[in-house]
Amino acid sequence: IVEVKGRVNGFGHSGLVTRAPFNPGKGNIVAITDPSVTLTIWPKCSNMTPPMGTVKADNWKLVVNGNPITLFLQVQDFTKIKWGDLGADNVVKSTSIFTTMKKAEILLEQGDKRILISAPSADTPMMGLNHEKYKNGIKMVSNASRTMNCFVTMDNCGIMEGLMTTVQAIIGTQKTMNGPFGKLWCDSCEALQNINPASTCVAKAVGKVIPELQKLTGITFHVPTANVLVVDLMCHLEKCPKYDDIKKMVKQALEGPLKGILDYPQQQVVSSNFTSDTLSPSMLGWPAFNNYFFKLVFWYDNEFGYSNRVVELMFHLASKG
Repeated sequence: IVEVKGRVNGFGHSGLVTRAPFNPGKGNIVAITDPSVTLTIWPKCSNMTPPMGTVKADNWKLVVNGNPITLFLQVQDFTKIKWGDLGADNVVKSTSIFTTMKKAEILLEQGDKRILISAPSADTPMMGLNHEKYKNGIKMVSNASRTMNCFVTMDNCGIMEGLMTTVQAIIGTQKTMNGPFGKLWCDSCEALQNINPASTCVAKAVGKVIPELQKLTGITFHVPTANVLVVDLMCHLEKCPKYDDIKKMVKQALEGPLKGILDYPQQQVVSSNFTSDTLSPSMLGWPAFNNYFFKLVFWYDNEFGYSNRVVELMFHLASKG
């Protein structure tokens, strides 16, 4: 059994990766850092994840099921803290700031051993189904995006090209009132009364994780829901499988390499059915348009499901030494 100790830098929704190790009773978080949140946020801030047991505050420590977590909250200059002294093997980088190797190097200089970036990165290795290619010398890895973690499970279908539409819940950068816009005019429109289109980095991220899948494009729509996303993929397959063959392949994966990661629900579902789901995708399929084109639909809790993949990646890195 590999003992893993981690530190979470950034305590937003992605930072709630902190909850994931305690639910299955594995792993240990030793510290949380965030310049803006307060001690009371964790037990109350989300109804999207299952109960964790006992949670209490004790002298700037958060005690979860008897395990103390040192808190560095509302501290503006983290460079003066020696993180290595905390005994953390990994730091989960869950802010939108340190997403490149150059920006994240400061964390290694402060004593962290490995950095897991919980977002797509322009220059760090991204671990998806290619995690077996991890080399011990790599100090920074990315768990890529939530949508990509959902999507790459289908790389063994022989996908030649595809068009995907992602329908995603509200994210933190959206506005609750109309205001100044950024790159797109629709960025200025409030989230609660609009379906807002946005670009997606998933296609590029998939191409980095699985070089064979570089003929993908798509768009994202943010809708006024609290959690869960769905990916609608129309794909052109290299082979000519029957729909029943695809279902058989998925069921084999459920019992093999994707056990505990992929699901194939047989009943009708809606998005809230997947809240707090620890799996990456739950896949539904539709009969083929012809012998080459298939429609596949994936449901995914884009917060807690993703957080569980981050924790599993921590264990994988630790097992490699």
